[in-house]
Amino acid sequence: MARNPGITDEIIIKMYKSGMPYKEMVPLTGISARAILNVIHKHGVPVNREQYSGQPRKHKVNENYFKTWSHKMAWILGLLITDGHINKATHTINFSQKDERILRLIAKYMDADFVLAPTGATKKLQH
Repeated sequence: MARNPGITDEIIIKMYKSGMPYKEMVPLTGISARAILNVIHKHGVPVNREQYSGQPRKHKVNENYFKTWSHKMAWILGLLITDGHINKATHTINFSQKDERILRLIAKYMDADFVLAPTGATKKLQH
């Protein structure tokens, strides 16, 4: 992406310091959110991580699901602990479960749309 004419680092920094979201800055500057962040870093401006939203959410989910105690919530939390994984880098949760009905039930309870990965072969324990 080429920078829009007349857009200097100083203008980008001014927009950033005003609290303007990256999504609004991108079309005005003509550069990507990552390039804007590079300008911010280059000039030593403190970074406000809340301003940088990163990738937009691909799948809907009730982000507040675990904030309210219920038997269903406790059941899903137990499954997450025993058969799940939280990936901090990609902000995702995954459940490893052969029974597709359970995965669909979890998604229903959490108001989530979801993607089921294809089932692969499992390792056999040798005796």
